[in-house]
Amino acid sequence: MTSPAPAPEPGWHLNANGQRQWWDGSAWGPVDAAHIAPTVQPGVVMVRNAKLKTKSTAYILAILFGTAGVHRFYLRRFGTAWVMLIASLLSFPFRLDDQHPGSAAIGWGTIAVLVVWVLVDLIFIPEIVRDVNR
Repeated sequence: MTSPAPAPEPGWHLNANGQRQWWDGSAWGPVDAAHIAPTVQPGVVMVRNAKLKTKSTAYILAILFGTAGVHRFYLRRFGTAWVMLIASLLSFPFRLDDQHPGSAAIGWGTIAVLVVWVLVDLIFIPEIVRDVNR
């Protein structure tokens, strides 16, 4: 035959819902609102210690390597990052072609479009960083 479990000592204890609740020795008291465990919705994954992206790093990458799209890789905008990188790489042979003056215009025109794109990105980096860090 087993004996009943002894009553817990008076103080804060975790209840069945994972919340801290006061036990005065004879009855349960209020739940500690400051230490309520977070509720997790089904299908939602909580990530802890994720590395947050910073605006300063994004700005430095955009200024130094903007036309190659490095800042977009950093900000997890992989689709447009690949577009910028490929366009930048494909513009090199066009810019180096001295035999066809039209091809040089295509190469430099591509770089000009990428520079404008980077300038627009410089305006929107704070918003993009906020979205990525959510």
